[in-house]
Amino acid sequence: YVRFLGKQDHMERLIPRMHALHLPSEMEAFGLAALEGMACGVPPVATRTGGVPDLITHSIDGFMEPVGDVDAQAARLTELLTDGALHARIAAAARKTAETRFCTDLIIPQYEAYYARVLGTEGTFHHPAVST
Repeated sequence: YVRFLGKQDHMERLIPRMHALHLPSEMEAFGLAALEGMACGVPPVATRTGGVPDLITHSIDGFMEPVGDVDAQAARLTELLTDGALHARIAAAARKTAETRFCTDLIIPQYEAYYARVLGTEGTFHHPAVST
């Protein structure tokens, strides 16, 4: 069953209630929606486009299928919805990926270092939430 909820203001309350996240984009710069799902332990099924392959490791912490291959995407979603062990394994790995590869303690210093290099002010950014 699918329920369309319309515009929502508190996705952080809804995403954890999902069984899977489908991201069938033809183009995708990064795949933030997939990462948000992963952070909530929701396995993503996405298209292999843009930055998505840098985010999802196929069959480990989510699934990627070719753009436009609706049958393959549907098959992956069906697998996740019918195989509890597969769902649990992918969900746990997705959460771990979000925590270990994309946590703010890792990402923010990388952005700050990049901005400092571009501006020629290396070493002047310091994020108070990140101890160095």
